[in-house]
Amino acid sequence: MNYRILLTILFFSSFLNDAFSQNFELIGTRSYNPNTWDFPTVDNMYFDSNNNLYAFIYESHYPRNNELVKFSFDTNSWEDISKHNFLVPGGVSTSSGTGLGDGSIMTIFRSFDNNHYAYHYQPDGTFKELGNPVLQGIENIDLASGVTSNGDFYFCHALFSVGAKKWDGKQWTSLPNLSNSNGSYPDMQIGNDDTIYVAYSKKLSGINVSSYNGKKWTTLLSTTERALHPKIFVVSKNEIYLSHAIASGFRVLKYKHKKWTQLGNDIDAYDNSRSDIIKTKSGEILLVNGDSNGFFKYNKVTKNWENIPNNISDDGAISGYKPFLLESKDGYVYNGFSENNAITFVKYTPRALSPKGTDSNLFKIYPNPASNFVTIQNIFGYKRLNISIHDITGEILFSIKNQSNKFTTIDTSTLQSGIYYISIRLNIKNKPYIQKLVIQN
Repeated sequence: MNYRILLTILFFSSFLNDAFSQNFELIGTRSYNPNTWDFPTVDNMYFDSNNNLYAFIYESHYPRNNELVKFSFDTNSWEDISKHNFLVPGGVSTSSGTGLGDGSIMTIFRSFDNNHYAYHYQPDGTFKELGNPVLQGIENIDLASGVTSNGDFYFCHALFSVGAKKWDGKQWTSLPNLSNSNGSYPDMQIGNDDTIYVAYSKKLSGINVSSYNGKKWTTLLSTTERALHPKIFVVSKNEIYLSHAIASGFRVLKYKHKKWTQLGNDIDAYDNSRSDIIKTKSGEILLVNGDSNGFFKYNKVTKNWENIPNNISDDGAISGYKPFLLESKDGYVYNGFSENNAITFVKYTPRALSPKGTDSNLFKIYPNPASNFVTIQNIFGYKRLNISIHDITGEILFSIKNQSNKFTTIDTSTLQSGIYYISIRLNIKNKPYIQKLVIQN
């Protein structure tokens, strides 16, 4: 047999035996910095209704400000939408933003002039002020925000006290204070029923988690052990996950039917400054922290946290300072974090999306053997598929790009009888899904 043909067969066989084994891949270039900032961080990531990916980033070193960037899956690159024109008076100290389905983002900032400013920023680069200044004075530094289904914008502020405000499109309204004592590092989530959830670190000790039903705050958790940097993920009013920093790393608590329990073992971490946590649509519970390999999954069998092996192609980090997790509609998980005075974004493929990890497949190809045509069923409705047919030498005989149809039918009537391979690639960085195709003409 021809040596080149033998190598090609072995090459394809390796894909057939290990399709989608790459759990992590880079999104764009590593260490992205659109404005040559000293220390940019990711404040928020979100998808609009058309599945466009945005990231809201800020530089807290005076006098830098914020940028809104948009990712192109076609070119595997980020576009700076705001182009350095989003300038908060006095420069940004801390900020928080919540993305919307139209691609815009509601934002709140504390500036170096000790005032707080709110803006509604549009993906075309324009923005409008929301009743500025919202707050005045140094007494409220740390911020967190969220938007309810009717468009009301909420944010929580903390330092000498812990409070919250609401923008209803016309004016700001103060909610009752959560605490009249010192607090820090608030995190806010909006439930499916528009209940407001806030977690924050209490003065010198413990974590508080409270919910707001439009009338009053209800305390769900109040701990006494010293802890910092809480992050919450709300599945429903009966299922909430909380991660927070402890002396040696991170701890996760689960709220189920009005009871809090620790979820798994404590997670050791060299950098225990920040974390993020989510539960995916496929049921995986994931946590990331500030370590370069700090990407963990909860094992429901062993009831402990497991470090997911870092197999990213460039051998770089898969997490870092102040990570932010986001799940796409098709089940992929994105992590944005700071490293090397810049920002890196990675994409994680959950086991449930890997044919090797489950009994289901991502695609169904039929008939096989085929004669005049072959149909590819895109079971999960993935977007922008690149599909090609190769012969056993690796030569491309047919290709089509950016396919998003549920069913794609290919004319194979001109192919001679023999063995071919169908290659389906989710994007330019993914390993292809490859299946052998037999043609009988």
